[in-house]
Amino acid sequence: MTAAIGWPDPRRTRNAQMRLCGAILLSAIWCLTLILPAYAQVFDRSNGPVVWQGYKLLGSAWIALAYGQTAWLANPALMFVLVSLFVRPVGDRATRIGAIATVAAMVPMIDLAVRPAFNGYPQMLIGGWLWLANNLAAAGFAFVVTAPRGSVKA
Repeated sequence: MTAAIGWPDPRRTRNAQMRLCGAILLSAIWCLTLILPAYAQVFDRSNGPVVWQGYKLLGSAWIALAYGQTAWLANPALMFVLVSLFVRPVGDRATRIGAIATVAAMVPMIDLAVRPAFNGYPQMLIGGWLWLANNLAAAGFAFVVTAPRGSVKA
């Protein structure tokens, strides 16, 4: 009834505000992961571990794609999800596909998090764990806010 008068539908306005606030919060956390130490790896035992911040990994980890490490691709997929939460015409289906792509790209990173010594990879630090949690939260959030609403017919 409110649409006939020209007033915005409160349910759509609330969903748009939730999408916007969630996307801003997830973007801010992702930016925080860029400055935090993400990984440590020992190349030479006499010098100790080399610590990599998130921005260094964002700029150079794409090289690992040649070795089958697809986790770097989660960053562009996450950016697509965050932008699609801002821009409504992209569509909810595209947002959900982007969320699936984000999680699929992170599968090797989840394996690294569970078994770092087995893989021989560097140790994940706070920035790496926060990046992993943020991407999983973004995928879950995208599914929650884009879930189809309506009546279920039995």
